[in-house]
Amino acid sequence: MGRHERAIPVVRLLARLGWQRDPDTWTIGCHDGEAWRARLFVRLSPRGVALVASSPGPWHVRPLEAGQLRAAPRDALVSFDELAGSERGGWYVVGWSEADPLLGELGRRRWVVHLFGRRDAPWLLAAVFAWQTCADVVLLRGEHDATAYRVPTFPGTDVFAPELVSWQYHAGAVWTLRVALTLPPPGHPRAPMQILRPSVRCTVPPEMRRPETIRPAAPGAGCHG
Repeated sequence: MGRHERAIPVVRLLARLGWQRDPDTWTIGCHDGEAWRARLFVRLSPRGVALVASSPGPWHVRPLEAGQLRAAPRDALVSFDELAGSERGGWYVVGWSEADPLLGELGRRRWVVHLFGRRDAPWLLAAVFAWQTCADVVLLRGEHDATAYRVPTFPGTDVFAPELVSWQYHAGAVWTLRVALTLPPPGHPRAPMQILRPSVRCTVPPEMRRPETIRPAAPGAGCHG
């Protein structure tokens, strides 16, 4: 008998990645109890909206910052309501227990996430980590359909339409995430150095990239590797 698995709607997926629709609006400057500068981050959570601080409280805000602190959660709740509609038919990753820590690791390592398609029902999640001379890319289409590759980068390189790759991998979502997160960094003795023609699965056609939602790297997160 197969193991029962729960599906992850896009709102929970974005919450695990620390998504902020507008980091400038959803980040509020303040001071901590010892008068040092601090920041308050408004983020989505699986249950709604979370407030995360860069340092322990108490926090002190000025009148302008207090206004931002009132507006940011309201804007975040609107986004949550829009994205929560995906529970009625949108993009899902299946296998919560296995995918959850891997998605969280993407956010911790500051991968930039792109959602292609309607915000309430995107058809593709793409995650990109840019090194100095190349980029690692993960394309998640569903539970059993995912791709990862490393593409050399030059000025003008389109990482979603690579002409050459040094490594590529195609499998289910969980294994693709695992392999991409353990790929040796450039310059490592075991880093891939091949010159390969990419599979068509490494390409996101330009006509299918709109609309696009981009989640920048989370502030204060660690680096890849």
